[in-house]
Amino acid sequence: MYNIALQAYLWYAILDTVVYFPKSGKRLVVSKNYSAYQLAQIDSFLSVHTIKTITSRVTPNLQNCADRTFYNWEVEPNQYQTTPGKYLGIVCDYLTPSQCLNYGFNQLFIPNGSSGSVNNAIQVAINARFSRNNLMVDLGESNSAAACSIITGIPSSEEPGYYYIDEPFEKTRFGDSITTVIPYLANLISSNNPSAKLFLSSFTLPFNTGCNTRNYLAGFEYLFSLNSNIYVQCDAYPSDCCYPTTGYWDKFNNAFGAHDISNWMSVTVNNGSTPGSYPCAGYPWPNSSDWSSLFGEANAIGMNNIWLYAYQTGNQAAVSNFAYSAWTNGFVLNLEKQVFTEWKCTQDNCTDCVWPNEGVWYIYNMYYTGVVQYVGY
Repeated sequence: MYNIALQAYLWYAILDTVVYFPKSGKRLVVSKNYSAYQLAQIDSFLSVHTIKTITSRVTPNLQNCADRTFYNWEVEPNQYQTTPGKYLGIVCDYLTPSQCLNYGFNQLFIPNGSSGSVNNAIQVAINARFSRNNLMVDLGESNSAAACSIITGIPSSEEPGYYYIDEPFEKTRFGDSITTVIPYLANLISSNNPSAKLFLSSFTLPFNTGCNTRNYLAGFEYLFSLNSNIYVQCDAYPSDCCYPTTGYWDKFNNAFGAHDISNWMSVTVNNGSTPGSYPCAGYPWPNSSDWSSLFGEANAIGMNNIWLYAYQTGNQAAVSNFAYSAWTNGFVLNLEKQVFTEWKCTQDNCTDCVWPNEGVWYIYNMYYTGVVQYVGY
């Protein structure tokens, strides 16, 4: 609803909604009483005036019927916070933890490395106001001793809420001893932090189909039976020839049930502008689902924990667009700043000045009141 042109002011004037002002680049929740001409005046005023914050004058100062005052809200771009009860995580190497928080992420991925580098990254995230319970530590791909060292080397006051192993079955992580090493790591995790979870990702459907010949359902179920803190995440960004990604999420959730509480999206694959290119001869449906469809699927299956893979893409604009999609689907709230606007009429009498359409009205003053709020879409 943001990207509207100036000529669309009149259509938006009948609604109490968000309007994008192209001259100033600002977005405001405006009163339905504004005319198209008055909306254009607001845009012109905002484009040439620096709006100051005045906290001492927040009471309308009406002199006569030729004055009008309004409270509106300016929508701040890229200033989000996660909706209570929702969890949004990110893997990213070009945004600082503080920037990630501003985009509405309350969970952060800690890359694999030495015990010291992992502990340092955890401390940086905590200093940026991430909760340690919302950090996910990558345990690596093949060195079980190093994974154990990471788990045991984290101070008790900084123990994360999640650990992660990427696609253990597809890529035979830790060699042929997956079903031995992973339960051992899961037990080590729960002994250090009983509430911590070990997430294992997978891109393979949990049953055999004509274009899906691998089936790791039995392997996952065996691990689930050994440790209650082991969970699975779908990371099939473009899906495959069988289903779009939303269909994958549905199949994973039906198969894994309570062990599928979180899934992955991609900042590049699922962005809605680059459809999947996976070869699907004979299959007419698309293989990639966009962010909004996947958020809708998450809401439909009751999933409140989503992770975004944005590593080595360098695309901050795409992360911003993802945050907007998260906002429109109820996963984050957007910051709004209250704006106080004073209008005056050039004809200083009650006969010729009737708001909003009689008389010539102009903006006399506009300022922030210092009041802010986070709101849903």
